[in-house]
Amino acid sequence: MSIPLTPIDLTGSVMGQTGKISLNSVGVSAGGPPAHPSVTIQPAQLLIYNESGFGLRLSFGNSSNGIYCPAGAWFALPLPLGENELDYSIVYGLASAAVNQLLITYFASGEKISVASLGNSPIGGSLSVSSGQTFFLATPFQIFNNTSLTNGTTTNVTCTGIGGIPTGATAILLSVYFIGQAGTFGTFTPQGVTWSQANYPLIGLIVNTGNTLSGNLTVPLNTTNGQITVGAQGGNISGMFGQIYGYIF
Repeated sequence: MSIPLTPIDLTGSVMGQTGKISLNSVGVSAGGPPAHPSVTIQPAQLLIYNESGFGLRLSFGNSSNGIYCPAGAWFALPLPLGENELDYSIVYGLASAAVNQLLITYFASGEKISVASLGNSPIGGSLSVSSGQTFFLATPFQIFNNTSLTNGTTTNVTCTGIGGIPTGATAILLSVYFIGQAGTFGTFTPQGVTWSQANYPLIGLIVNTGNTLSGNLTVPLNTTNGQITVGAQGGNISGMFGQIYGYIF
């Protein structure tokens, strides 16, 4: 039989705050009694509704195994044997969320979770994250698609407010490759900054015309407009492809 835990009120929480959720109240003293003979195949589960504007890091007390839980997430979390405590820490917060409750229901081993579908709560709000956090996108966002640049020219690219990258991000994690002429290298700077003597990242040099170069870069953004400047030096760039796979806020 499913057993709801006491709701956790996250109202007023701040980034970095931690808490502990004991499972003793539902009779879980050592990972839960095995109600199914194949307990390792069908473990007890915790049905989690993060009905809050806070992104959480959840981890078990003994093993420290954990998972990130986005604001508004609904999902089932298997309960490992020997665990009877779930710890949480606040990673980020969404301002003005309508509710801030963490709701957890315990399901014994082999018990079917009686929920038609799991997804995300429409909690709304605007992003408020502690500085210096790095986030990875579930789906990388393409910003270069067969882009060409003539030697000595640059182009400005907007990287925030699109593809899941929020306004206010300070840098992007970028994977890029391109084809170019012999001696060509690509430069990547915050928009408005002139590249000079490796002051910001570059990819190069191309040895032979038609060669392909690739690399992964952390590129600071112009935090006023969320843009970067990309340039070609030493020769022409053709066929540039690039995707943002994360950002720093």
